[in-house]
Amino acid sequence: MKEEAFENYQQAIQAVVPGYVPSGSFSLPRGLKSSHPYQLGVVLKEIYILLRKLYRITGQKEYLHHAHAFASYRVEVWDEIVQRFESHESGSTIWIWGRTPFEDAVMAAYDMFQLTNDSLYLEEVFSFAERGRNNDFNEQALRSRSSDKNKKIKERSQLLNTTCIGREQFTKDVLDGETAYICFIPNKESEMERDFMMVITKSRFEVKEFQPALIGSLVDVLENSIQTISVEGFNLVAYRLYTELLSSVLKPLPATINRLILSTDGLYAKIPFEVLLTNYPGNTEHDFRQLPYLIRRYTIHYALSASHLSKVSKSTHTEKTSLSIHVPSFHNKSSLLFSERSAKALSMVYKGDLLSGTAATTMAFRSSITKAGVIQLSTHAEADLEEPGKSMLLFSGEPQENTLLLSDVLGMKLSNPLTVISACETGKGKSVYAEGSKSFARAFAFAGSRSVLSTLWQVDDKATSALIESFYKQLSLGLDKPSALRQAKLDYINGCKTSQTANPFYWAGLVITGDPQSIQLQKQLPVRELVLIFGGLVLVGSVVFLYRRMKKSGIR
Repeated sequence: MKEEAFENYQQAIQAVVPGYVPSGSFSLPRGLKSSHPYQLGVVLKEIYILLRKLYRITGQKEYLHHAHAFASYRVEVWDEIVQRFESHESGSTIWIWGRTPFEDAVMAAYDMFQLTNDSLYLEEVFSFAERGRNNDFNEQALRSRSSDKNKKIKERSQLLNTTCIGREQFTKDVLDGETAYICFIPNKESEMERDFMMVITKSRFEVKEFQPALIGSLVDVLENSIQTISVEGFNLVAYRLYTELLSSVLKPLPATINRLILSTDGLYAKIPFEVLLTNYPGNTEHDFRQLPYLIRRYTIHYALSASHLSKVSKSTHTEKTSLSIHVPSFHNKSSLLFSERSAKALSMVYKGDLLSGTAATTMAFRSSITKAGVIQLSTHAEADLEEPGKSMLLFSGEPQENTLLLSDVLGMKLSNPLTVISACETGKGKSVYAEGSKSFARAFAFAGSRSVLSTLWQVDDKATSALIESFYKQLSLGLDKPSALRQAKLDYINGCKTSQTANPFYWAGLVITGDPQSIQLQKQLPVRELVLIFGGLVLVGSVVFLYRRMKKSGIR
């Protein structure tokens, strides 16, 4: 079998570069990468699969060593392809391969750790996973370069490339004794159906594997139970997902851990983790207000990658910021009445701009966001799961002018601390294998917004408006963004008068991604203070007037 495999390897290599003869058993053709990176990458992938199969059949460790070497080398070939991006062949390869080179390398490194117990392979898992996570940002930067020859666009795309950091640096930059980082790494192309999870705290680093087939079916049931507001079905599946994904991970953590940073992808990006149940309430508990949600124990927020989170968290925003709110009106869709009322109420409390109705156009949005601090867009959205770049946010105006495409957002230049997108499914995008979730949340992050509050499904206008108002209130009290959103949700649940209105459908769809730091919103002066100031001015004016009258009359 080994001889047959080696013969297949020789034929594959010679097909790439005629006349090449390997110097040894499955030796790496390192001198070829600069000649034919695309063809060589395909060969490396096929040989990697062959070596994995040989290892499973024979159990001989040498095949796993070879597989790891080929997977690692394929990542090097990927770098060569990216450097040659200007060619059509290189561009096509990047779109087709996506994250697959990195996920294969993750699997090979993990298996080498299992075989040798050498922690260096765990560090490789983190490194390869990070490079795969950041592939989305680098891909979009490359797209910007290829679609616009303008020098400034090229320079900006280089700046937006997210440089990968090491695990120790990430731990130093982001984590403290109260925070755990959990990264889910799917590998759907693997015939072995194995997904991975990294768990990192200030003093702990481990990698776990699990089978995704069961998780996928549970996620489908959870989505259905939330949409149909079935508490009985919800109880079981929410607890099952907790036990399958988090129970064994969270129990060994120190009692001081009360914050979770989740980096999700694939089917894991569809899970509203806050609603998972830490205990099974059984069939006797039918009240959504009383359930032991994960949010009761942990503050949860999301990260696109460890490297991106480290990057945006280093940016400090100490100045008070304004609030720019956009609430369009529509001819062929229902108006967002509660969003309109909420926007007016917010504009009475916080300084900034309010563009509503026919004034909330795409052009107005584009012109105002460059100077805004917190950007809030309350509108309708349409997700295109087949061509994510054509997903759109809707504005007021004529049909040909009232849309903002996801691809348009990618070309914007932002530097604001927070973007709030209160619209249907803005955080939900096509989960493209090896490319992550193509959503508006990711697009605004790529454009430069340091954090994004977005939605996972078609949210309820009334409940979402109330949650956002409460979120701003908690921010004003000094809470950081994830804590403010958590408190807003807990207040909502505790304030519900019925079990049905406390269903996670109404409160769990809002998620915060990116920089968790607190921000200060500029407030309008309260009415009482305005009255006192006005009264004081009137009094001063009256005194001055009387003084002048008396002086003119000769009265001392």
